[in-house]
Amino acid sequence: MISLDIVYDENRCIPIEPPPGDPTPWADDTAHAFGARADLDEAAIDRVAKALVDLTRLATPERRILLVASVDAAVLAPLTITVSEDALSEAEQAEYLWSRDAVLPPTAEVIETDELGAGITVALLQREGDRQFATRRWLFAGAAGAVGALLGPVTPYGLSLVEESAADVLASSHFEGFTPAADRATVERFEAAAVRAGERWA
Repeated sequence: MISLDIVYDENRCIPIEPPPGDPTPWADDTAHAFGARADLDEAAIDRVAKALVDLTRLATPERRILLVASVDAAVLAPLTITVSEDALSEAEQAEYLWSRDAVLPPTAEVIETDELGAGITVALLQREGDRQFATRRWLFAGAAGAVGALLGPVTPYGLSLVEESAADVLASSHFEGFTPAADRATVERFEAAAVRAGERWA
């Protein structure tokens, strides 16, 4: 069993951990406390509170969600961290790193953290109808299982304002029970999955 101990910057991130029942009072209190720490105005605090209420509907025991904010909270994006106890198939890898809504080929980058070992990250520009948005995805290979994270959806210009804080969460958090893969073969398969998706644009 892999358990998560999330470490985050309290001036940039809020974990979605409401008590049972109506999340609105928790969201309001949490947003105002966050606003005091981050020196936000009332309009920004209201945006944060509404985003927190929305994200409580998405949180499950199988995934941890944080709200990530830019310096002035003008940009808000959910960071969803999921854990798979089993190895991912090639189709599952490709599905996680790619989207049929993408409007540009992904650029994959191999990264490494102390806790998670080697992994891959990709940024995607996506479109649904007339709406364009961006996501950043991370996938880390374990000896058995995998850890994935999805930042977004967020406005394309806003991705760069929140992705560093999200990456810091992944680099700083503790994943008890997760053992990074001993070699880079799985990560190379992750990268190949992203490259194959990009080849659709050739």
